[in-house]
Amino acid sequence: MVAILLIFVALLPFGSRDSDPVRITVRPQQVYIEHGTANQLLNFDFLLENRTENKLRIDSIRMSVFDARNKLMLRQVVDQHGLSPSIYTIPKLELDAKSSLYLFNPFYSFEPDLKFTTLKYEFVFSTEDGQIQYQSNEIDTGNILEAP
Repeated sequence: MVAILLIFVALLPFGSRDSDPVRITVRPQQVYIEHGTANQLLNFDFLLENRTENKLRIDSIRMSVFDARNKLMLRQVVDQHGLSPSIYTIPKLELDAKSSLYLFNPFYSFEPDLKFTTLKYEFVFSTEDGQIQYQSNEIDTGNILEAP
């Protein structure tokens, strides 16, 4: 007889509320963009605060870029898919229980002619055994100002 094991995966939304399992904040709070001849560069990163009793792993990060009319202009993802998963460009993927991690923004460079006003990020985390998964609400960077 073959035993069937059902694994329950909980998708719990979170963002920047006090009750969220992982708090994600943009650092510095004010995001600036620098325009060069070859690209546009953003100058912010993320602070991830694991509020759970579990060690978590970053499974994916998705960035969506919108123009002034809220039209999707670009979407990029780093995740665990593919022969050489793009998520491995991030040096530290684990967040210990009740700890914080300063995460370098993997999407910091854009084509010089891409016109956008809004950036939104979504994160997916899972426990070490993969049985519980947390998915963030969209993390909005707010107004993006020209670098002084």
